[in-house]
Amino acid sequence: MNILMYQYEMIKRTREPLFRMCETMSPASYLHTLEALGGESIRNLQVHVSDCYRIWLGVRGLGRSIPKLKPESIRDVQEMRALFTKTDLLVHEFLHRGQITKIARILGTIPPKMSLSKIK
Repeated sequence: MNILMYQYEMIKRTREPLFRMCETMSPASYLHTLEALGGESIRNLQVHVSDCYRIWLGVRGLGRSIPKLKPESIRDVQEMRALFTKTDLLVHEFLHRGQITKIARILGTIPPKMSLSKIK
């Protein structure tokens, strides 16, 4: 298995126990911000992690900026899971796209430039 795929699968596996933990918390605790930690909440930090993937792929893969999500747009753990499911699909597709272009190069075919912002 490609090392990037392996690493991302491990990240997803370690995310699941955190989601299960969050589901045991009260909604108020999940959303509670701690000034001692920069005013962050668990929800806000999870949105930030998803944004890191989404924004990086937007710039690198789509050639355009993707706006940051507002943490307030995610109300609970179930909505956070849904956000990460969408993010994972995007990441997964880009990982396979890299594999496809690598195989093509090995076989002597030069893949097209892959900036999705320029594909019509």
